Amino acid sequence: MGLSEAEHKVLCLRDIAEIVWKLAHNEDAALNYLDQAYALSRAYKHPFRSASRGDMFYRRLAILREVGKEEQAVQEAEKMLELEAENDGINPYRYFAYKFLAEHEHNNGDDEKAAQLFAEAFRYYPVSEAGERDLAKAATAETAADRYKAYVFCSTIQYKPWEELPPAIIRRDL
Repeated sequence: MGLSEAEHKVLCLRDIAEIVWKLAHNEDAALNYLDQAYALSRAYKHPFRSASRGDMFYRRLAILREVGKEEQAVQEAEKMLELEAENDGINPYRYFAYKFLAEHEHNNGDDEKAAQLFAEAFRYYPVSEAGERDLAKAATAETAADRYKAYVFCSTIQYKPWEELPPAIIRRDL
């Protein structure tokens, strides 16, 4: 309800990719659907009312990791950071690229670097006052492992919408 055709198609493609991946573990088909969703979300110039645009990109990286192509996923995340270098401020592509790289470093046992990458990721994440408090608390955790864990917790909360939406028009005759 209330989604544009393009956004609805993006979400359908994302869901089909998840179904294909979970039921058939067909990497090529799942990545194909995610690639289509990603391309459409990149091309659509209007605000999204649902999931962030970077969600499809992140899921692609996660599937690559699950099939043993983590180095390829790391390279794609780094390439995304290069592509989005000029786009400062709230940016789901940069956030999810940094988040993935932080997870990669954590999985390799480097929680210090993982926490630093997660802190960088949150520069591109929409946060409210509560989010600012949570992130400040995460930054002051004693150990790198605790900082990483706190940032992971913060990533589970959507403090503010990803995109500023125009006001909803309920009645057009006023």
